[in-house]
Amino acid sequence: MHPSLLTDIAKTGIHIDLSENSVHPNILLELMRQVVASNGHLTIKGGHPSIFQDLARIGGKHLTIKF
Repeated sequence: MHPSLLTDIAKTGIHIDLSENSVHPNILLELMRQVVASNGHLTIKGGHPSIFQDLARIGGKHLTIKF
């Protein structure tokens, strides 16, 4: 999925589940910011554990990480 489409969708405030997709860390961080701004929710699984703390700081209750 194209990154700009993801951020456009995130602006609607819906729940986005990316647990079956791999997304570049920089895109995930920007997406998380959009999700929070729109009061939505983001679910991720696997991927880039090095940015989980950054995502958690940005996302708080708007983030679910599946291990």
